Amino acid sequence: MPNGQLLKEITNKLLREELDYDLSELRSQHSLNFASLNHGQRVIYDSIIAAIFAKKQALVFVHGHGGTGKTFLWHTIINCVRSESLIVLAVASSGIASLLLPNGRTAHSRFKIPLSIDESSTCAIKKNTHLSNLLQKTALIVWDEAPMVNKCCLEALDRSMRDVLSDGTNYNKDLPFGGKTILLGGDFRQILPVIPGGTKEQIINASLTSSILWPKFTVLTLTENMGLSTDGLSLEEKAEIRDFSKWILSVGNGQISDLTSLGEADESFVTIPFHLLLQASCDPIPTIVSAIYPNICNVQIDPGYYKERAIVTTKNTTVAEINDFVLRITPGTKRVYLSVDSVSTSSTETDDASSLYPIEYINQLEFNGVPSHELALKVGTPVMLLRNISPSIGLCNGTRLIITYFHQKSSKHNNTGSNIGNQSSYQDHLSNQ
Repeated sequence: MPNGQLLKEITNKLLREELDYDLSELRSQHSLNFASLNHGQRVIYDSIIAAIFAKKQALVFVHGHGGTGKTFLWHTIINCVRSESLIVLAVASSGIASLLLPNGRTAHSRFKIPLSIDESSTCAIKKNTHLSNLLQKTALIVWDEAPMVNKCCLEALDRSMRDVLSDGTNYNKDLPFGGKTILLGGDFRQILPVIPGGTKEQIINASLTSSILWPKFTVLTLTENMGLSTDGLSLEEKAEIRDFSKWILSVGNGQISDLTSLGEADESFVTIPFHLLLQASCDPIPTIVSAIYPNICNVQIDPGYYKERAIVTTKNTTVAEINDFVLRITPGTKRVYLSVDSVSTSSTETDDASSLYPIEYINQLEFNGVPSHELALKVGTPVMLLRNISPSIGLCNGTRLIITYFHQKSSKHNNTGSNIGNQSSYQDHLSNQ
């Protein structure tokens, strides 16, 4: 008779994916990274690795502002553990952040965390499933940019792991996360949980520091700016990096404030130093584009060029203006796609939804996370995915791609993220104009 447990592991696709690594390559990469760890990184590395190989639980939050080497540390720890044929689940709170982790996924995707969440929510993980078996075998969970999520997400994972990891004696039910080692990381100066229309108090209450689990975590801090360790920097370049990092940190700490229109000091008002501003005599968009994307008219399809730069703005209308300008100056023939919009019969109680919501009206609606009705593209232009299509190959929410050609029913793209150069082809759910 075949071994039931062995058969279960062989047929578990999730387990196979997390064990399908080149161990010699992992050991080689780990050796290179380990030799470059600074003292602060080494302290965190030692505490996590010691806990894993001693089979003791560690709950650690690594706090560090941008540039202190958190991602480098994650890679070093993950490579070490995986090189010993142990399972590490690397997740992040956003799709873009997950692309920086080796075989990273969003936390919501990996753990099936519900989008609508509250204090009693649990993840959609059932016992004796592939995912629950994967969690049973997991040695470490690394969760990057953890401060971005609502505390209820972490608490939902805790409840679910206590349930699916509990053995016959219910011993694991008494331990947070069923006894597994959890490594969180991020910077509370950056993006906190989004509470639509919420007050400062509501946002703080939704943050990880307000969770009942927070006191169980040990907080370790990274402070050294790794950008200053880059080879080949001149003294002037190092001074510029140091000054900019210091200014950003002061903004995050609320140490820099400006006056409101009423003449009152307010830390939410910040004056940006003059030397950091682009000076535009008239239309600022050409100035911004030429500064961020120099020689864009002459750039061939190069994923590396787009990987290193992006323009970020706060409003969709500004995004549209910038995209329209870049598309006009980009060589090639423009191709326009139109969305196929309709009213779902399950979302309305009336049988006459089409007359209440005409297609022309629906076409004009703009929503966060949803493309506009009209999408104009050219070969060589970058696009961003808004859905998780295939996270295992890097096609998830936030992935940036470059269009390489169009077909009537599909398009082909090059990845510009951690899977840079990978090609993907899939159906476009759009009508060609």
